[in-house]
Amino acid sequence: MRWRAVAALMAVGIITATCGPARHQAPPAPDKPAPPPISADLLGEQDTGDTAWDALSPEEREAVKNSGLPRPFLDDPADADISPDLGEKKTGMAHVFDVMGKVGIALAEVGLTLAALVAPFFAF
Repeated sequence: MRWRAVAALMAVGIITATCGPARHQAPPAPDKPAPPPISADLLGEQDTGDTAWDALSPEEREAVKNSGLPRPFLDDPADADISPDLGEKKTGMAHVFDVMGKVGIALAEVGLTLAALVAPFFAF
């Protein structure tokens, strides 16, 4: 007889726990919140100029061009697919192999992470 009372009490508790949170919802906001003190409308037009390059003197610009160091602020964002070694866009199989390499590295990272997670279970 006691196990039936315990089972009924557990059933009532489970039903109450699952149905109870649905009734408690946040009341709607009374009015629209005020805009933030700084927004895109207040900032004006976006500056599309290359400020890092514009800030250099002519001598510094020539030195940066001749340095051979990586200079991402000089690269044109439209040429992102250009290979730095070849100086041309990757097309055909070169692009396919590039994508396959990136996917392979990502899968290897995930596989090693999962292997490290599961390894302790096989230790004993």
